[in-house]
Amino acid sequence: MAARLVLGLAGIALPFYGIYAKNALGAPDGMVGVYVATRIGATVLFNLPWGRLSDRRGNRLVVRLLSLGNGATALLALALVGLMGLLQPQGTWLPYLALPLFFLDGAARPAQILGGSNFLLELVPETERPLYLGLSNTLMGIVVLISGLGGLVVDFFGFAGLFALSLGLCLAGYVLASGLPEPRETGS
Repeated sequence: MAARLVLGLAGIALPFYGIYAKNALGAPDGMVGVYVATRIGATVLFNLPWGRLSDRRGNRLVVRLLSLGNGATALLALALVGLMGLLQPQGTWLPYLALPLFFLDGAARPAQILGGSNFLLELVPETERPLYLGLSNTLMGIVVLISGLGGLVVDFFGFAGLFALSLGLCLAGYVLASGLPEPRETGS
C-alpha cells in the first residue's frame, strides 16, 4: 500500500503539465484537445501490452515500470522547464514539446490499474481482501485530496519544484515496489 500511495502522490504533477504548456509554452486553448487525444490514444495503445506483461511476468514488475514511466514523464517535464529557462525559445511549435508528457502519461495509465488493486489482491490473504481494498481505497482518496496541494507547491517552488517532487516520489515508489514479493514466483 505504501508503494501505491507514494505513486499516487507522484501524480500531483499531472494536472500541471497542461497548465505549464499553456503558461510557458503558449499553448492555445484548442491544444488541450490534442493533449487529451494523445493521452487517450496512448492509453488505448498500451492497454493490451500492460495486460500481457502483468499476466506473464506479474504485477510487481508492472508497478516498478509504472514508477519508472511516471518518473520519466516528470524528468522530461523538468528538462522542458530547464530548456525553456536556458534557451528561451519562441515559436508556435513550442506547445508540441509537451506532447511526449501526455503520451507517456497515457501509456502508463493502464499500469496504474493493474499495479494498484490487482497487485494488492494478489498479495493479501483472500479472507482479508475486503478489508485491504477498503483501507487502500480510503487512503487513495486522501491522496487525491492531498494532490490538490500541487498548486501550493507551484506557488512556492515553481513548476520545476513540482516536477522534481513528482520525480522523487516516483523513485521512492520504485524502491518500495522493488521490496515487494512477486506472488506468482514459485520456489523452484
